[in-house]
Amino acid sequence: MRMHVMRVSNLIHAFPTLPTWLIMLIYYTAAYAPIAGTRDAALVIMFIALSAWSIFNITEAALAGLVLLPLVYVYVNYPTVSTHPVLGMLHIALLAPGLATALYRVKVDWDSGVKSMSNALTVGGLYALMLNPALSLAYAAASPAVALGEAFSTPWLTPLPVLITMMLNYVTTGELTMGTAPVVLYTVNTESPVILHTPPVTLLAWLASPFIILITVALISQVNEWGMGRRVLYTALAGTLPTLPLGLLLWVPAGVMYIIHTFKRTDAYSELYSSIAHVPGEGELRRLYEENWGVLIGMEEAKAELIKASESFERSNVRPIHGVLLYGPAGTGKTALGLGYATWLGLYRGFTVIIVKVGELVANGPWYASWRLEKVFQLARFTQPSVIYFDEIERASPEH
Repeated sequence: MRMHVMRVSNLIHAFPTLPTWLIMLIYYTAAYAPIAGTRDAALVIMFIALSAWSIFNITEAALAGLVLLPLVYVYVNYPTVSTHPVLGMLHIALLAPGLATALYRVKVDWDSGVKSMSNALTVGGLYALMLNPALSLAYAAASPAVALGEAFSTPWLTPLPVLITMMLNYVTTGELTMGTAPVVLYTVNTESPVILHTPPVTLLAWLASPFIILITVALISQVNEWGMGRRVLYTALAGTLPTLPLGLLLWVPAGVMYIIHTFKRTDAYSELYSSIAHVPGEGELRRLYEENWGVLIGMEEAKAELIKASESFERSNVRPIHGVLLYGPAGTGKTALGLGYATWLGLYRGFTVIIVKVGELVANGPWYASWRLEKVFQLARFTQPSVIYFDEIERASPEH
């Protein structure tokens, strides 16, 4: 018994040491698992392709998954759809509102260049509607928890595509899954409008799951003592409880997000928010530290003052410093000292280092620069404690 406990403990401690891309692949594999749930060879290949594609660009992979959803529905239900094409078109029409909501969210990420991992859970939840309603609601409940750990996501928007599609399907067919049940638009006897089927107690319990998660998100987001990883983990656990045991599958992406925010934060931020600003990964951060802070000789007094100033960030009863002015003639190491100090904060004080190249910021005009600068500070607030380093600040004005 002790040996088994030790093996599990060793596995848990070894998991954060895995490469970031492999940890993300585990997340995407769990998120897209419903696609392979039919055990069809073509859909298994699609599941593998989307999971691998998401490592490089989650937005493109999620968009592909949403566009292919109506085609997959026709493919899975082809015997019935080929016999009753009107029924198939009606079911695809029921997919349209939820699909449009999901596509809108992906479009927002596409326009801003941000990569949101919660999109994968939304796509997985829509595909789960063809398998099991409890599983689909578990995905809908877990998506706001993951969105809580993203800088530019709206938690309440992520479960809407699944909830809208499920309720429309239930109102018109009496079924929770996207199968081939007849769509009842009018009753035969009274010609009354759409029938609202009486939801069973289990359905009410399932539908409560996303609302539980949203309430939990609102409450836990106020607990500043908890890190972002713990917030994501606890909200996912609370939201998927009504959908157990199938909800256990969603603890995998929640656990992955906990590991990312706790152990792989800099590497993950570097991948997800590279279009907004440059967030160095741990390896690059250490290289920048050695190239700037480590090579400065004869500046021990200035370094000591900066390190002493960093103590104000750690004491809750001390007003933190608002800035440090470095002055002196050109070539004396001011730039290297500033960047070195930022990387020192990242390596030894847990700060998220955000590097903004002003030349790239102003290259596309003032409106783009203003929008992107707003996103930079939004990212800094989300990833706090954080430090923003503006490189080439003289490029902000045509006259130096």
